[in-house]
Amino acid sequence: MIPSVTRLLSHISENCIMQEAVAQLQEAVTRTQAASQPQPEEAAPQAQPAAQPEEKAQPPAEEKAEPEPETPADPIDELYAKLAQMPDSPEK
Repeated sequence: MIPSVTRLLSHISENCIMQEAVAQLQEAVTRTQAASQPQPEEAAPQAQPAAQPEEKAQPPAEEKAEPEPETPADPIDELYAKLAQMPDSPEK
């Protein structure tokens, strides 16, 4: 009976690890999708530059020209971004 209990506990442990891995992957996919969609706050200043004084309108344009040095790209996020660009079915 002990070997079967040990096997059962092993399966439960593996299941918990897999559930945690799936949750982390889903979170990474969500972050990747959110990063790939344009933010409405970024689009609004570009659409209405005349509503703001010139001093405030020019620095965001300069900031947009430079890449944003937020956080280094996560390799997992990069892989999911590549995966999202791949076709769903393999070409024959």
